[in-house]
Amino acid sequence: MANNRGSRRIVTLRDVAERAGVSVSTASRVLSGTEYASEDAIRRVKEAVQSLDYRPNESARALRRARTMTFGVVYHQLRNPTVLDSLEGVETGADERGYSVLVASARDSMDRYVALIQRLMERRVDAILLSNLTDAARDEVDLVRSSGIPVVVMAARMEGVSHVPMVAAPWRNRIFDMVRDLAALGHDSIAFVGAIRGSQSPLPSLSEAAAQYGIRRVDEPAQDYGEAAAMQALDALLARRDRPSALVVLNRNLSATLARLGDRGFRVPEDISVVNINDSSSRATTGLVAEIHVDQFQVGYQAAMTAADWLEGTEPENRLELDIAEWLPATSLGPAPARLNQQSGDLTARMS
Repeated sequence: MANNRGSRRIVTLRDVAERAGVSVSTASRVLSGTEYASEDAIRRVKEAVQSLDYRPNESARALRRARTMTFGVVYHQLRNPTVLDSLEGVETGADERGYSVLVASARDSMDRYVALIQRLMERRVDAILLSNLTDAARDEVDLVRSSGIPVVVMAARMEGVSHVPMVAAPWRNRIFDMVRDLAALGHDSIAFVGAIRGSQSPLPSLSEAAAQYGIRRVDEPAQDYGEAAAMQALDALLARRDRPSALVVLNRNLSATLARLGDRGFRVPEDISVVNINDSSSRATTGLVAEIHVDQFQVGYQAAMTAADWLEGTEPENRLELDIAEWLPATSLGPAPARLNQQSGDLTARMS
């Protein structure tokens, strides 16, 4: 008679979640006991564990505890300088602690982003660093965390994954500085060009600062993360009768924005002021374009250090904020068009 003992299919955490009718992240939370879950969810997960005879794969966990001295890093794409700055910071920090870095690009595909997290776990990396984590990856991230692999978010995360430790350099205070200066120059309307995923979006701070300084928000939100969507939103803004007197632009869209303004006959700053949110290490526009500057090298470097410390027994705080953002006024910031012939005080002199 054939021995079928070795043919038994291994029950996974995903199987438990499906049987219990909950998400993988909820099943993971119940089994780890580290985060809140409802009594009903706990009951259903425990019943699923018993009925499926689920057993955590301890041999796999043991293998993961055997260090590979490798960090896995996932970015949404690798095309802009911001990402390269972040990656250089990660590699510098990892190298200082004796780790190599395995880098992956999702090429702006959320499905690929999630698949890459799974792939890195299968490659037995010691820790995974994720840029701009979204809710769509929550189940996969919780699977990784339940297997004992540290996960650190860089720059931004959405509300649904706010339980995952993050290293960020918030620009909230510098946005208030920028809006204060725009108000002093007579600007009465401001718009943000582009889209940012998650907790690093400047929109909440822009709204709060605009309300404080009496500036009206005129926004035409981009429907997507890319440059084409940002330019479509910009065209809509410029066509409005109540178009803004100042634009806040992401660094990756700055060149296209300046070119589009020129094509449409708008002069900077005579007809419209422009502020760049620059999260790359380069300050090539300094003196020409006003900017809120954040060096993402430092964010990547600290994320790598956080992961290394975690592996050595120091669990990180939920949110590590680096106070490195700067507000750098420049000649792209001028008086609002309606007040060009009025005195704007010392601020104009400081920016010229």
